[in-house]
Amino acid sequence: MRLNVAELMRLISIRRGAMRSQWLRLSSMKLTWIGTLLLLFLTLPFFFLLFVWFTPEGENWGFIRAYWLVPYALHSFILSFGSMLFSMALGTLFAWWQVAYTYPGRKLFFWGLLMPLTIPPYIAAFIYGDLVSYTGWIPHLLDKLFGLPAEVSAISLYNMPGAIFIYTLFLYPYVFMIVRADLLRQDLRLIEAARLLGAGPLRRTLTVILPLARPAILSGGLLVAFEVLSDYGLASHFGLTTLSTGIFQSWFGMADLPAAMRLASIFLMISVMMLTWDRLRKRRVQTGTSRPRPYQAKKARGGTLIVIYLVHGLFFLLTLILPLARLTDWLIKLLAARDTPSGALTFSKMVHVFREAAVNTFALAFLSAVIIALLALFLSTVARHESNFLSRLFPQVALAGYSIPGAVVAIGVLALLLPLEHFLLSIHPTGWPCGNRPCLSGTPFMLLYAYLVRYLAVGYSALSGASARLGRRYMEAARLLGLSPWQAFFRVEWPLLRPAMFAAIALTMIDLVKELPLALILRPFDFNTLATRAFQYASDERLAQAAPYALLIIAVSFLSVVLLGRTEQKV
Repeated sequence: MRLNVAELMRLISIRRGAMRSQWLRLSSMKLTWIGTLLLLFLTLPFFFLLFVWFTPEGENWGFIRAYWLVPYALHSFILSFGSMLFSMALGTLFAWWQVAYTYPGRKLFFWGLLMPLTIPPYIAAFIYGDLVSYTGWIPHLLDKLFGLPAEVSAISLYNMPGAIFIYTLFLYPYVFMIVRADLLRQDLRLIEAARLLGAGPLRRTLTVILPLARPAILSGGLLVAFEVLSDYGLASHFGLTTLSTGIFQSWFGMADLPAAMRLASIFLMISVMMLTWDRLRKRRVQTGTSRPRPYQAKKARGGTLIVIYLVHGLFFLLTLILPLARLTDWLIKLLAARDTPSGALTFSKMVHVFREAAVNTFALAFLSAVIIALLALFLSTVARHESNFLSRLFPQVALAGYSIPGAVVAIGVLALLLPLEHFLLSIHPTGWPCGNRPCLSGTPFMLLYAYLVRYLAVGYSALSGASARLGRRYMEAARLLGLSPWQAFFRVEWPLLRPAMFAAIALTMIDLVKELPLALILRPFDFNTLATRAFQYASDERLAQAAPYALLIIAVSFLSVVLLGRTEQKV
């Protein structure tokens, strides 16, 4: 049989296409396995924590198990549960006012309700500990206004109710954002049906609107609970005994890494159980397929309007005006001290220390954020283009790290890297890249690795939405036009993903600037960040010196809140 040239070229093209398709399948599997290995590398610290249960118990663990474990776990539960309940009530109330009513200044109040997120709880702790103390502003003001002596009006917040108060005051915006977004998607027809059946405003709220928003309220409350469990700074400053403080005491106080690992592994299992329950709960939530009509807000009048303004004003005073005013007052006093003969040299040293901490913070945060964004871009792209079992696990594994407390991540990193370093030094004591000196412990690399483990979820969340909206259509169209997969990605998809990439870097970097537990445990000797300096000065009662660090952290956090607020307003 004779073939003409056209038929021969067609057969060659088909053969090349088949070979190219086979190569692409092999290449895609390679990318999937690379992504799987990357995630395994970032989850290894959690697996190494569990190995400690196969080693003999030390004498310190017997003491911890007998006297620390149950009280610390109970205190952690009370703190997280109490903060979650009050935050759910407060956040839901503010979300309902934002959705159900229109009133002058509502958009301004929306931004004001998000601003407490700019102040980390450990910074709020030392501010409020001073404000309500014997020599604080609030007892002094009450003495001037009502004649109450400071012995009567002074309040001690260094207890469990005080910690719950601080957590609620500065974490309720998580509930507010989630519930507000959910209420804006409520179906107006259900509320109208309840009204036609004779239900009043209060009954409609309690029997229709709140039950529909219950999954969102619980999601916001669980987010608050995770934040409380992860926090170390406030609990340590208030002298509370929680699982986070227990991990620090085991490592720093007893120098017992196995005991800290056992505590961290228990903490890890609790976090995983909470996360698993949350995932199962969300799967059971029924979502409607129709397009609901949003709730139509009505104009607030009379007593309702007065209550809204009074409550908003009170919370703006507590969460913004008083903390920022106190920090500014400390900063002014610190700057005034430089004009004294004895204060000039001290102030010069403080400027040097502040500059050094700022450079350390932003350099390490920027490097970590860029690496996290690149990893998140790679994982989200592979998960979008591949539909196999491994790629479908990428989002769940990538997002799970953020729910693990920072102290647990830090101990897991130590449990992984210290034995690895000792093993490498035993094999090549002089051939190790740093000679006979360690290259992992005591270096910023360990802190960088911990940042990747915990904050990959932030970068992935910022990129996954943009990647999902992109879909596969642009890649398929570029492939039909003859571009290779890499050419199609860099020439078509990358320009579209670039804004989300920059947003991922910004959001991740802002979170890293505020990070405290990881930096306290894993930082090298004489390596300080803004968060560690602020915490150390506050712990030493040098509150004025902590002010510039706290104000810079708040200023950086403000950018994060602005990005979140712009996203929420689009809902």
